[in-house]
Amino acid sequence: MKRLAIIALILLAALGGLAILLLEGDLPKAQVDARYSSPASRFLDLGPQGRIHYRDQGNRQGMTLILLHGSNASLHAWEPWVQLLQDDYRLVSLDLPGHGLTGEAPNNDYSISAYVKVVEALGAALDLRDPALVGNSMGGRVALSY
Repeated sequence: MKRLAIIALILLAALGGLAILLLEGDLPKAQVDARYSSPASRFLDLGPQGRIHYRDQGNRQGMTLILLHGSNASLHAWEPWVQLLQDDYRLVSLDLPGHGLTGEAPNNDYSISAYVKVVEALGAALDLRDPALVGNSMGGRVALSY
């Protein structure tokens, strides 16, 4: 019994040490941005809606499509579509608050109506005229509410 207790303590100590080695904690925002952004990435401060990560790609003379990802996703979900459509369309994709490199919402509001306000503010900031919204899952709900 004593031997079993010693083995259990050794295992517990080893697991604790491993957890300390693996626990990195949160990375600074600048380091995360540098690691996961691309040359097409842009950041825009929308005041009460926070800092938004977006990409504005494709044909500036083409019809504008705003691409809205689903829950627990990011603008990266649209990359295959961007590759297929970029010759004909202007493609604006964004990380909605709480997703991707956009990060948290300053007001802690993650409702569909808050997401619609973010899309409206981004559209105004980029002077997008009559965009079509394309959404997947939660992004489809945002597009419908818009």
